[in-house]
Amino acid sequence: MQRIRFTTTGWMETPGFMLGLPHRHNVPIPAVVAICEKSNGTIVLVDAGWSAEECRRPSSIGLAHQHILGVRVQPQQDVASQMRRAGLDPHRVTTIIATHLHLDHIGGAVDFPNAEIIAAHNEVTEAYRSSWMKGYRRKDLECLRRLRPVRLSPMPLLGFSHSFELDEEITLLDTHGHTSGHLAVAIRQGSTLWIHGGDVAYQHRELSSGSLCPLSQFLAHDRACARVAQRRLYRCGQEHPHVRVVLSHDAQGFATLPALDEQMP
Repeated sequence: MQRIRFTTTGWMETPGFMLGLPHRHNVPIPAVVAICEKSNGTIVLVDAGWSAEECRRPSSIGLAHQHILGVRVQPQQDVASQMRRAGLDPHRVTTIIATHLHLDHIGGAVDFPNAEIIAAHNEVTEAYRSSWMKGYRRKDLECLRRLRPVRLSPMPLLGFSHSFELDEEITLLDTHGHTSGHLAVAIRQGSTLWIHGGDVAYQHRELSSGSLCPLSQFLAHDRACARVAQRRLYRCGQEHPHVRVVLSHDAQGFATLPALDEQMP
């Protein structure tokens, strides 16, 4: 991979105790999107955050979701707008890999009408079966006409039991638990292997603690599998010095990443 940068489409807020912190004050959390520039000029996104319309008019997220998630967005905080400010043409985005299909991870896919969306087969099935209470929305699923569902194979890699090699630079890893088809995405950049872990954990401290925080417990599709996914991701980061683990909602971790645009809540 020629270059990898990260951004967030606005911020959300959650009570500290839900993240395992010793207070009830709201904590700002990002929704981390990876912008991966390939040597052939195309761009791959890992997740897509909120859309331009949702950043311009937050009520379009849905009042219930907006309130529950504590969404704090402003106009032009969507990925496509941020890319333009950074000198990147959104039309170069050919692929969006969804760690999972929850609304805060895939809403922005609508701004990339020519991009193929890749998600795990089990995740697509779950998204169609589930209600809005599970974090899925019908309007996001309308983008799935551009969908490529993939089935992971029993090929162990980096401690994960199933994987799928998308190309020579990107490999999908089985981290189901938060949702039935949750993926981690491994991206090779020189000597570094970035692993976008999505919602496997909400903070790095949760990974190292070996236990699910209250928010992870509450949202998990399968708590036992979520614990397994966390252990595997933590061991991967510990046992392989060239691996850098990225979590979708860890504000401290986000601050250390190569940024598309400097921003704080």
